[in-house]
Amino acid sequence: MLHCIPPGILSFSSGHIIAGSGLFDGDSGKLIITPGAAGSSDKIFTIEAIFKPKVSGATERLAASGVDTNDIFAIQFQSNGQLIIGNEVGGTTNFSLRTTQLFRDPSAFAQLILAVDTSQAVAANRAKVYWNGIRITDFSTETYPTLNLATIYWNQDDLHHIGATSHPTANFWSSYIARFTNIDGTQYGPESFGETTDDGFWQINDVSGLTFGDNGFLLEGGTNVAAGTDSSGNGNDLTPTATITATNDSPTNGDA
Repeated sequence: MLHCIPPGILSFSSGHIIAGSGLFDGDSGKLIITPGAAGSSDKIFTIEAIFKPKVSGATERLAASGVDTNDIFAIQFQSNGQLIIGNEVGGTTNFSLRTTQLFRDPSAFAQLILAVDTSQAVAANRAKVYWNGIRITDFSTETYPTLNLATIYWNQDDLHHIGATSHPTANFWSSYIARFTNIDGTQYGPESFGETTDDGFWQINDVSGLTFGDNGFLLEGGTNVAAGTDSSGNGNDLTPTATITATNDSPTNGDA
């Protein structure tokens, strides 16, 4: 039986305000960037995204990067809501996490954090995944990066996509993204992106003061996401293609 077990309860009733989100059309809308050089670190990065999960009957990629079909990094949701994060080099998987939980509520915003540091001595600490502030530890596939692995393609000088796969361009995202935070060179925990309120709910925080690193960027709010505008101060703007619509719908505005 298909099921949904979203760990954590998300509340945006107070705290940081996000003005809106970008609605990706699920057909050809995406954001792209190719960094001019490798980033601050080839072993350490953090990705945070606030979005509405979408179960469309097809695989959808939240983000991806790489060189070709055999050399690629991706964060994707399967048609049943399973979250898969992985990396391949030469067609061989060197990092793969597949959740047993199914994330299938398209009506509510959620926060996903992937925190990577392949220099960590403990394998499970080299890639940490959090959903609404709570670490996911239950995986049907659990292959962590080897010690000091430097061939995960994120933040390298390769094509990056938000809202689609990189090679070939496919698996388009068909839902809302309110914030996408890319950190180059630091493995941040959930406490850098949110906090637990007095009544026990997970609340998002302002992330503009974080250290983004050379290839880091921050897309936040409807207009910025739709246009690919980086508000981190780095000027690492992404290029939008096709239809990404700026909306007022956000974790703090509700379905405006």
